[in-house]
Amino acid sequence: MNNLLNVRDLRHTYVKGRIQTHAVRGVSFEVARGETIALVGESGCGKSSTARLIAGLETATSGSVSVAGHDIADIATDKRLRRLVQMVFQHSDQALDRSWNVERIVAEPLLRMDGLRLSAARTRTVAALNSVGLGDDFLSRRPRELSGGQSQRVAIARALISQPELVVLDEPTASLDQSVRTRVLDLLKRIQEERNVGYVFISHDLASVRRIADRVAVMYLGRIVEIGRTAEIFANPRHPYTQGLLRSEPPIDPAVKWEITPMKGETPSASAIPDGCAFRGRCPIADEACATVDPLLLPVGSTRQLACIHRSVDGPI
Repeated sequence: MNNLLNVRDLRHTYVKGRIQTHAVRGVSFEVARGETIALVGESGCGKSSTARLIAGLETATSGSVSVAGHDIADIATDKRLRRLVQMVFQHSDQALDRSWNVERIVAEPLLRMDGLRLSAARTRTVAALNSVGLGDDFLSRRPRELSGGQSQRVAIARALISQPELVVLDEPTASLDQSVRTRVLDLLKRIQEERNVGYVFISHDLASVRRIADRVAVMYLGRIVEIGRTAEIFANPRHPYTQGLLRSEPPIDPAVKWEITPMKGETPSASAIPDGCAFRGRCPIADEACATVDPLLLPVGSTRQLACIHRSVDGPI
């Protein structure tokens, strides 16, 4: 497979004085053209840090990220390559410059990367707005005049105007109500089908993940503990953490009934990661071996990988 995105042994440690916070600890995965992979997990699991590293907004401590065969370090510093990867943030209203109108906001990548004047970029700006369902009457509007859904559409238009091959979406629907969320997800799927763009979709909203993602990578304390096809992960989660994550959320299918069961315990600090399996303090099947063995992410069948020494664990929801 000719992958669009390749992430290999990605690591990032934030250092503040004597405290080292290990936010990303050896993450590896790939994304094909036209594919969506979702990174899911509790707050603080490293999803957003991974997203920022992939987008070139931060520099990894070690490991590599390449998009369309180009190293992310080159993409971040070369205007000609910068268009390859763009990012959409969670709080679109905060990510939009409130002193600019929508035309200036959406056209900004063209002004920076292509050196165009605002007037010269107008045709492409209008086309970008039209692609997300907004007319040219939005050109003169300011962010304060936009609804949450409209702000997110403007942010998506800005990300798409440079015709990127990869878009990193960090909680793009978190601040939207259900009806707007559905429309934004459908918009993203349509754009993907039209342009064959790849998505890295960061979310804690499992319903949105199930709707848009081809594959799911479950993260815990800076690592991927399970990765596989979306339908397989939701139908038969294999890692105890994935099982707990799904059990702690309302069922995606209203016809399915189960008692919502929050996971016990708290995630350890990323600055004091325990020996062995980092999840063992919260795991219902942990034993003595889990205190000494740090499990690797290894294949289980042809379409899934799992990081658990109890690799036969099977737990359909």
